[in-house]
Amino acid sequence: MKKIILIFWLAFLACSVYAQDLVTREKVKSIDSLLNYLYQEKRFMGSICIREQGKQVFSKAYGIIGEKNRKPVPANTGTKYRIGSISKTYTAVMIMQLAEARKLSLDDKLSKYFNMLPNAEQISIRQLLNHQSGLYNYTNDLQWRNQYTPVSKKEMLANFANDKPDFEPGTKTAYSNTNYMLLGYIIEQVTGKSFNENLQELICKKLGLKNTYLPNGGTDISKNEAFSFMLQDDESWKRIEEIHVSASDAAGGIIAPVEEVNRFFEAMFQNKLLPASAVQQMLPVQGENTITSINSYGYGIQTVPFGNDHIGYGHSGHIDGFSTVCGYFPEDQLSISFFNNGEVMSFNQINIYLLSIIFDKAYTLPKLKKIAVNEHSLKGLPGIYRAPGVPMDVTVTAQGNKLWAQASGQDSFLLTATGTDTFEFRQADIIMSFVRDKQGLAQSLTMEQGGDKLLMNRVTSGEAVVATVIVDGALLSRYEGVYGAPDFPMKITIRKTGAGISVQGTGQPEFPLTAVNDTTFSFDPIGLQLNFKHDGEGVITGMALTQGKTIMLKKE
Repeated sequence: MKKIILIFWLAFLACSVYAQDLVTREKVKSIDSLLNYLYQEKRFMGSICIREQGKQVFSKAYGIIGEKNRKPVPANTGTKYRIGSISKTYTAVMIMQLAEARKLSLDDKLSKYFNMLPNAEQISIRQLLNHQSGLYNYTNDLQWRNQYTPVSKKEMLANFANDKPDFEPGTKTAYSNTNYMLLGYIIEQVTGKSFNENLQELICKKLGLKNTYLPNGGTDISKNEAFSFMLQDDESWKRIEEIHVSASDAAGGIIAPVEEVNRFFEAMFQNKLLPASAVQQMLPVQGENTITSINSYGYGIQTVPFGNDHIGYGHSGHIDGFSTVCGYFPEDQLSISFFNNGEVMSFNQINIYLLSIIFDKAYTLPKLKKIAVNEHSLKGLPGIYRAPGVPMDVTVTAQGNKLWAQASGQDSFLLTATGTDTFEFRQADIIMSFVRDKQGLAQSLTMEQGGDKLLMNRVTSGEAVVATVIVDGALLSRYEGVYGAPDFPMKITIRKTGAGISVQGTGQPEFPLTAVNDTTFSFDPIGLQLNFKHDGEGVITGMALTQGKTIMLKKE
């Protein structure tokens, strides 16, 4: 549900109004070719829908939604995806509808509904809508970003009540999912109906959106609902465990097909859900109430700027492995929804390619390739690299035939080899190229991202070593497996990688571990330590996971 900066909705032509179609057949072919290429290269799965002047000009699905009888189930144009924080726009519309019906006021204080929350006497519904409440964003906590079992409204409210506010109401703007969870609860309290009942009555039935809803539970592929996936070992799609809808609700729990999201945004701007005065009140003003360096926030809507001349409106979302966005440009009557349920390549970058095609901007089709590497070919690359004036180092480490990089204070990331001594981190579109000396030791590293290049020089005399202790390979193999506990919100997977092991939480990046001794391993950047447990016969039974506090996990 975290926000994704809408920088990729780039532009539209300054042509005579509706003199001709903006999205031509040739452009549709180019878009389809691009997305097919990315799908075949395992960089993307998902759906797209483009509508212009109220008519659909392109809609297509790529990839799968899950498996049935061990066979992949393909996506189609009616497939429903978790839309994440795009749900906030629906929630904001319903709040505005209730305000128009005088069932609530935007100036109502939060204390009228939930007086146990911090600053409830000061926070207004209006400040929940535009993220000026100061309430702590609950999804910053690992527990809620990995809540795979049902959680009650009472439990959520108790959690919100215990969180310390980030600032005084009305003094700043900071994106918080807590705001929209509370707005959903207010809708339910005011109407006496569930959030989904209100969604159906106030929006979906009016517009004929038969496949937009807040689900009761988990994803059901028999209903054409999609799971999200991660790419495992650059080869196969692995399903990502999903956050339970009760932990996202009005802030990010809605599911819908791309085409119905387009029609919802169009209907809103055509005043089919609210009078024009109410819609105008929802719209943000570019440069005011900013939530990023380029995006301003209104009531459930973000600005989508292009240069200084053109402003569109929309929202984006991210939940589990889904990345979603819908943008609407009123002057062109153009709506674009693009959903991704198998993100490997940067979601922003794919959108830049798409919009470059639509708006006649020059672009270069990415050259996607990878090569096989072995442990010997990586020798000489690990080390610490530094650049003058850059306030962080980059540490490169190797485990078997895998190379990792980590900037100071940040998570490590796995690199994919694309050429001799050239690697990429696909999710951030980072390219890293090494230059070796005559002895084969890399002396410099060039990082490229978004057209910018940074030269970093080696600052260590030798190689960075992943493990300080050598652990027998047979013992490492015994540690492999999945670990969990009933009260722990994710599964922990341990994999043997060459001469070491790695750890990965459900929906999280994979990290290399450093051996402290035969049974204890650590990943210092996030303060993580794992201590494996065994019974009297040496069978691995579980682990103690320590990160601030210690949790016992059982090997499954």
